[in-house]
Amino acid sequence: MANNVDPTYSLPKNLLSRPLDIIALGSFVLERVIKLSDWPKAGGQDNITIESITDTFGGCATSVACFAARFGLKSSIISMIGDDQPCLTALNELHNAGVDTNHMSRYTDEQGSLIRILADPKGEWASLSMVNPNLKFRMEDLPSVSYFATAKILHIDGYACLDILGKQEIVLEAIDRATEAGCIISIDACVPAAKHATNLLKSVFNSANIAFANLSEAQYLTGTNSITDIINSFRKINLDLGVIKNGMYGSHIISDNSNAHIPAYKVDVIDSIAAGDAYVAGMLTSLCKGLPLIEASKYASASGALACHGAGSLSNHFSFSDLTNLISQ
Repeated sequence: MANNVDPTYSLPKNLLSRPLDIIALGSFVLERVIKLSDWPKAGGQDNITIESITDTFGGCATSVACFAARFGLKSSIISMIGDDQPCLTALNELHNAGVDTNHMSRYTDEQGSLIRILADPKGEWASLSMVNPNLKFRMEDLPSVSYFATAKILHIDGYACLDILGKQEIVLEAIDRATEAGCIISIDACVPAAKHATNLLKSVFNSANIAFANLSEAQYLTGTNSITDIINSFRKINLDLGVIKNGMYGSHIISDNSNAHIPAYKVDVIDSIAAGDAYVAGMLTSLCKGLPLIEASKYASASGALACHGAGSLSNHFSFSDLTNLISQ
């Protein structure tokens, strides 16, 4: 499986002068992270203590856009949001980070979707979702082709492929407009979409230049189990760049004729929520900055690692220079 030549990929030079770096399309959620002293066992009563409760916000597209803005990029988000106080607080934080929120579908008199996340001392977690079904993508909020023409990358969050967030026509229309505008198309899978919206997710993968998936998602999408078979399946999609994220075991980056394993950075873990989104943001940010692929992959790994320092998706603030510092250590 290993190759002697490291994989290479860079954004087309004609895109590097575009003022907007990333448009992220997908989910926005409010988060309540409940840190437990231990994981509850089935049967009986365990003396499990709630050690902390952290209220923050996230969603894959939101996290990618916010991380990228914190890294100094110009980012924008296409999503949907209510108008309760937690949503307004999150909007203010996104605005302060520099994220363009003008293309979020905003609903009055609606609460934001809330995810309650249980996290254990090892950093593992499980989520309980309470999605507001009234919050949907609206076609009229989708940016025009001329707006996409100001951006380098359209990044699609796999949750955008689920019916609960809206109609697949909006995702496909966004891809059509971005493609017409000459944007790079990036997609990050998610387990629910890999299970329940497989055909749409595969269609987006086939339209993409860059595709990310964790090991489980890649196994669902390719119908194979081993890393070698997954890599070969990714190559058949004719992606410019494929990435398999595998947590503490690092990641695999795949180009047309070569691939490489990128080790993970070891850090003290509070939880691993949004580590994959931070990895994506680190990779896309580095490519937008013109870094070589192997170096960009190291920044992606460092970003995923530092995301594990905080409770929930976006409570831990770190900069691109923090990534450099971790790499240098």
